[in-house]
Amino acid sequence: MPCPCPEPNPKGTARFTKAARLRHRQEFLRAQAQGKRFHTRHFGVTLAPMAAGHPRLGLVATRRMGKAVQRNRVKRLLREFFRRHQTGLPAFDLVIMA
Repeated sequence: MPCPCPEPNPKGTARFTKAARLRHRQEFLRAQAQGKRFHTRHFGVTLAPMAAGHPRLGLVATRRMGKAVQRNRVKRLLREFFRRHQTGLPAFDLVIMA
């Protein structure tokens, strides 16, 4: 089902708009159910195909990661990486669990 959201980067800007985020519980659950999982030492990554034609990012930082300051810093760094590289990414819903 195509996403009713507008394109994530109007006029070629490198913004991290609402259209480039996973924001609702149903979106996270769909990505978890239909996606392929990968694990690294520090992160769990789920990639789910997306019909909208642009990548979207969802972040989950658990308390196991540390206190709120560390969790927020990791999320900021991951968002910034995604924002800068989203034009070269394929159309996937990307969920990163830290």
